[in-house]
Amino acid sequence: MSDKRLNLNVRDYAFFDMLAKHPKLTATPQGLLMMDQFAKIILNNPLWASSAEAPFIVLAERFGNNEISIQDFLVKFSTLAITTVLSLNK
Repeated sequence: MSDKRLNLNVRDYAFFDMLAKHPKLTATPQGLLMMDQFAKIILNNPLWASSAEAPFIVLAERFGNNEISIQDFLVKFSTLAITTVLSLNK
């Protein structure tokens, strides 16, 4: 993740949740890019992780069954998340 921090607030995450549910949103590239940003927030920013989970889950449920690229991303994200949790345990 870059050194630049985003100054997001609760309204921003409500907007992202609405975007994730928008019918014109496509899985690739927009949905995948959004999921990537939410994954970075979930893994690196504990303060906003729970807020980023909602649109992340909406996108995963919406596109995860039909899009191979989203499935591959979810596997990589899960692997990274488990590795991160296990490394914190040491």
